[in-house]
Amino acid sequence: MVPGSANLVQSLLNADFVNDINMIIRPVILGSGKRYLGCIGARNDFKPIYTQLYETSGSIRL
Repeated sequence: MVPGSANLVQSLLNADFVNDINMIIRPVILGSGKRYLGCIGARNDFKPIYTQLYETSGSIRL
């Protein structure tokens, strides 16, 4: 587990130091959220292996 900013997460992904990502995505109605995977290199080998929907909040755990 690595608590940190989006920049740290992107740096670790680009350096190929990440095997698994566990995140909760919350819907944004107004404004915009931070893109954690927006500035990573051409890595496209991530696949969802588990999902859980939180119906009361509309969030999804991946």
